[in-house]
Amino acid sequence: MKTIQVKHVAALSLGITDWKSKAELMMQVANQAAVSTVNWAEAFPYCPDVEFYAAWADSTFYLLFDVQEDTVKAVSTGYQSPVWEDSCVEFFMQTPDPEENTYRNFEFNCIGGVLASVRRSRKDFRSFTDAEMNKLVIHTSLPKQPITTPRACRWQLLAEIPFEMLGMPNKSPIGRKLRANFYKCGDKTPTPHYLTWNPVGTPAPDFHRPEFFGAMEMVD
Repeated sequence: MKTIQVKHVAALSLGITDWKSKAELMMQVANQAAVSTVNWAEAFPYCPDVEFYAAWADSTFYLLFDVQEDTVKAVSTGYQSPVWEDSCVEFFMQTPDPEENTYRNFEFNCIGGVLASVRRSRKDFRSFTDAEMNKLVIHTSLPKQPITTPRACRWQLLAEIPFEMLGMPNKSPIGRKLRANFYKCGDKTPTPHYLTWNPVGTPAPDFHRPEFFGAMEMVD
């Protein structure tokens, strides 16, 4: 099982308003990992370059993806749209309360479309409301307009996710050992692909498998 430590980076919440400055700071001080496991290589061998950086400050989880791929495509915009069909990055995390027995999925395409929910399984879930989704802050390096002619490019996405959306309201995260996984996909891009951070041992692509989540340690 892979493990990543998520550092406390206080400067992220101390008046930095430019998202690119936040991204540069995270690339300098936050822990980095690659989404590079090709679990289904025979059917889906393509492996774009994908790195992510994770940090926290105050009551917010900061997640930066840095992606280089050959056929960037995106048509979904807004909330709860099918972003997994586009050039997409994803973060799934098991809810800290074991009695709740749920996990949360946050899926983002390269132009800022987003899908998020609380789930017991792929089919048993509650989508976040628009009011809840409005608490998310999403920055992208690409214009927030559809890309219908695929092209090669590097793109970044920074998501600021309130702890309450992760099931951790009003609780210090220090010392928490959570379970999570990070993904890259593109179901309807010219080169479909399904990459994971922690390996997933299923015969076909399936990201909704908490039993294959890795470890995410929240540290000061």
